[in-house]
Amino acid sequence: MMPLIKKYNTPENKELEKKGIYYQNWQLAREDLIRNLNKDGIISYQQKQLDLLDEYYHKKLLYITLDNYPKYIQMVKNKAKHRKETYFLQSGIHYSQKEYFLPDIHFNKLGHQKMMEEIIYFFLDNNLIPCLTFS
Repeated sequence: MMPLIKKYNTPENKELEKKGIYYQNWQLAREDLIRNLNKDGIISYQQKQLDLLDEYYHKKLLYITLDNYPKYIQMVKNKAKHRKETYFLQSGIHYSQKEYFLPDIHFNKLGHQKMMEEIIYFFLDNNLIPCLTFS
């Protein structure tokens, strides 16, 4: 993505940023990537990246997906199923819930808070961290 983002880092987009319109270069790069690879191509690329991660990291891992693209969710779920000490969490957060996202579809403060809550409940529900009670 970074080379595409740099490609769209134009004087026109810098002027938009001065007017408070951010992330235009990121949005254009994302559209370009989807147009060139299509969604299945992106999933294939992500699968290769997860396979590469497995070559270097062998400890416990939690994969998290947002409620977005079913083929992607299934790919990650299958990956977690066939990897030792790996867990899968499908978040209830969806990209259509704009209150959780910045314009570049990364979490904002509220989105981070919501995701953190989901992860903590996942850990507790699956006994991955002890729950201490005080009397």
